[in-house]
Amino acid sequence: MRRSPFSPDKVRPNCGSLQLKPINERHPPVPIEIRPDTSAQPTSLPAGQIDLQRAGLDPNLIAACALVVYVIIFPRAAAALFLVSLAALLANIVLRRGSAHITLPVAPLLWSTLAFALWALLSATWSADPSASLTKPLFLIAGTLGIAALTTQSHLIPAQQRHQLTRGIVLGLILGGAFLCVETITDQAITRFLYNLVPALRAGQEKHLTIENGIVQVIAENNINRRATITTLLLIPAALIAMLETNRTLRWTALAGLITIALVLMRYSGHQSSQAAIAAATAAFVLAHLSARLTLGLAAIAWCVSCLLIVPIVITLHDSNIQRADSGLFHSARHRVVIWNYTAEQVKKAPILGVGADATAAITREHEQQELEPQKPDQQIPDQKDGGFSPTAARHAHNAYLQTWYELGGIGALLLTAIGLSALAANRSARRALQPYLVAQFAATAAMLAFSFGFWQPWFQGAIGFGVVALWLASRTPGSNAASVQ
Repeated sequence: MRRSPFSPDKVRPNCGSLQLKPINERHPPVPIEIRPDTSAQPTSLPAGQIDLQRAGLDPNLIAACALVVYVIIFPRAAAALFLVSLAALLANIVLRRGSAHITLPVAPLLWSTLAFALWALLSATWSADPSASLTKPLFLIAGTLGIAALTTQSHLIPAQQRHQLTRGIVLGLILGGAFLCVETITDQAITRFLYNLVPALRAGQEKHLTIENGIVQVIAENNINRRATITTLLLIPAALIAMLETNRTLRWTALAGLITIALVLMRYSGHQSSQAAIAAATAAFVLAHLSARLTLGLAAIAWCVSCLLIVPIVITLHDSNIQRADSGLFHSARHRVVIWNYTAEQVKKAPILGVGADATAAITREHEQQELEPQKPDQQIPDQKDGGFSPTAARHAHNAYLQTWYELGGIGALLLTAIGLSALAANRSARRALQPYLVAQFAATAAMLAFSFGFWQPWFQGAIGFGVVALWLASRTPGSNAASVQ
């Protein structure tokens, strides 16, 4: 019987090669060389270069972490960095898609926000400060369109990239929050040390510093309050990201860090607006776990009351003499009541159209200048104190709902009402597991609007925008299975 050409005695090794004798004896053997697979082996990098991914440091994670830390330490940069971040994410989408065509959603929240911003732009035609009314709403329009474009193209951002971005947000918030906690507990010891070590850093900040013998002793709370605002508005998105983390050690470590930051702010921070926002978010989160439908309904009622009835509410508060020193209310809250009452009285002069977007500051400066001018004895107005405070307006109303009535009138208040109701309606359509986080973020933002900074300050809008984008990214990380919340 003829033996098979592939029988064992026909196979002869040859220096790491196999030679298989073909069936046709007239052809020479065909060598088959066996080489080790080197595709999975690491390649060497030039000297001085580090492979970040091999070291476990994804570039997306590093970028998001650095961004959050920087924004917390330098909160006034929030406006510019928010727009840059949106542009970077959208550019990434365009490059992956190979086309610059980006669609916008047909969503009530988008169009109600744009209607509000356009009404603010239109107010420049009757504004006491036309330039401010023309420029400040542009940031709101740009941010709104950027977020809307981003939410409709989420499928073009790889899941792994979104996951690393959200991890970076949490890491950055914990690092930046740790810095904020140390500064809060030590009366800004780090910043005071740097100002004393490098006096050039004081440039432009002199009015916020108390200096004795060339040494900075006290720093006003303006900047640390802004840091607390941004940190507070990122806590809920970061908590959602942490809960979606598949690594249990990372998950509970992150949650412990976030809870610690919140507790320190509640106990030691001098920024009562952030404390109110954390309390409102916590209450909404707990209640939403019991009944999301009830919580959304209560949030809608509270939003409508705040937007539409804020003028009679603050007048009633003032008439109850809650601003008096013996009322037991803390100093800044009593001063807020005086400012609110004065602003509410001014609303009566232009209840439909208002005085123009962001025109409050110009009107206040004009009044301050008139008070400095010398007056005749019969023209002098006696100095009247209201609870120990001068009954005048501030550069802004410290209440976005009242500021809207004063600057944009009843029409602006109705449009602002529509924005909140549209947001809550979008939350209702989200997946059940996400609703507590969404309504908690809504509550935190609404509380911050009620007691904090002027609505048209770009950094403040940037801080709110960062919270929105972070929550959107969190709702689309692997494991969330979120419905659309555009």
